[in-house]
Amino acid sequence: MKTVAGYWFAPKDKKLANGDGRKIRVGITHKVKGEIIPCVHGLHLSKRVFDALIYAPGPIIYKVKGYGIIVPHGNPVDKYACSERTYMSGGYDCTELLRLFARKCALDVIHLWDAPKIVKQYLKTGDESLRAAARAAANAAAWADARAAAWAAAGAAARADARDAARDAAYAAADAAGAAAGAAARDAARDAAWAAARAAAGAAYITKANKRLIAMLSKYLQTPNNTFTKNDKGFNEFKFAALALNKKSNRAFKRVLKVDQGTVTGTDGYRLHTCKGISCETDGYFEVIQNNKTMITLKQVTEEVYYPDIEQLFEYDTKGHFIKTNDIKTKDPNNYAMLLYRINNNSIIINPAYVKDIMSFDSFAVSISAHNEPVVFINGTKRAYVMPVKNDDI
Repeated sequence: MKTVAGYWFAPKDKKLANGDGRKIRVGITHKVKGEIIPCVHGLHLSKRVFDALIYAPGPIIYKVKGYGIIVPHGNPVDKYACSERTYMSGGYDCTELLRLFARKCALDVIHLWDAPKIVKQYLKTGDESLRAAARAAANAAAWADARAAAWAAAGAAARADARDAARDAAYAAADAAGAAAGAAARDAARDAAWAAARAAAGAAYITKANKRLIAMLSKYLQTPNNTFTKNDKGFNEFKFAALALNKKSNRAFKRVLKVDQGTVTGTDGYRLHTCKGISCETDGYFEVIQNNKTMITLKQVTEEVYYPDIEQLFEYDTKGHFIKTNDIKTKDPNNYAMLLYRINNNSIIINPAYVKDIMSFDSFAVSISAHNEPVVFINGTKRAYVMPVKNDDI
C-alpha cells in the first residue's frame, strides 16, 4: 500500500470539519469513502509544513501519514487528498508560535524599507503594548479584519515591489499578534511569510520559511522513537508479541517486550510469543505505551529487567508432532473450539483464551508433545508457546 507522510493543521476543536465531526487524536486513523478529489473530498496533508499552513482549517498541528487512495494536488504538488489518514504526533495549538513565526518573517525583510523604530521594536520583542502603534505605523490604512489584511498584503499586485511587500510582512505580523482566534493568527502568519517572500527571493524564501517553521514546531511533533503503523515493517510482529503480555502483572518481565538481535519476545509466564526479523533502533526491553489497529508505540525501559531463559523452549519447534489444522478457517476466533478439541484429544489442556488470541491473529501449524510440555504454534518466523494448565486454572 502506498503511503505519504506530511503535516496537517486541524480546527481548534480537534474535530474533522465539513459536518464530519469525528474527534482527532494521536494514534487513530480516519477513513473516508467515495471518490477522492483534492479540495472536494478526502483527508488532506502536505509534505511541506508551509504548504499545510496555506490550507490550514485551524491552528492545531499534526504530523500525519496518508494511505489508501492518494491523489496529488497542484503543479508543483502542494497537498494530497487520501482515503485514510493516521495522526502520528502533535495535537499542539501553535497559535502563539505562528505569531512568532510571522514576526520573524517580517524581520527577514525589515532592511528593505524604512521601518519606523516602533515597528522594529515590536517585531523583535513581541511586546503586546507596542502592537497597535506598530500596526498603525506599518500601514496607516484601516483594514476590516485580520483575514482581509492578510490577503490584501499577500495579493495586491499594485504593491508588489520590495518596499511595500516588506511593510506588508510587518503589518501581517502585527495582525497575527492581535488576532483573537487561532485561524486569524494562522492566516496572518502565512501571509507574513508570503509578503516576505515577495520582498525577498520568492520560492527560495518559502523554502527558508518552511525550514524555520519545521524547526519551531519540531519539539511538538516528535514521534516516539519506536512507533510502527500498519504499513511499517515490524508492525505485525510487535503486535503478535504484545498479545502475550500481562500489563497488570507486578513482575516486570511480564509487562515488557524483549528485543534482541532482530527478535521480539513477549510473555505472561504461561504463554510466550516470539518473532524474528524485526527492525528496532536498539535492543533491550520495551513497554507498549500505545497499541491499536493502526499503530503500536514502544518506550524503552531503563531499569534492569530479569527476563527468564527462553532458549530451551525453541527445541519444541521440532520435538513434537503436528496435528491437522489446514481445514480450520484462519483469523476466525469462532473456530478455536475445533482446534482445542483436537489438542485435548491428545490429553493436553491449554487456556482457550490464548488459542483464541492466536487464531484471531493468523493461521498457525500446531505441534504437540507431552501433556506437560508446551503446545507450539508456528507461522513463518512467528512462534507461540502455550503451557498446559490444570482444569481449575482455566
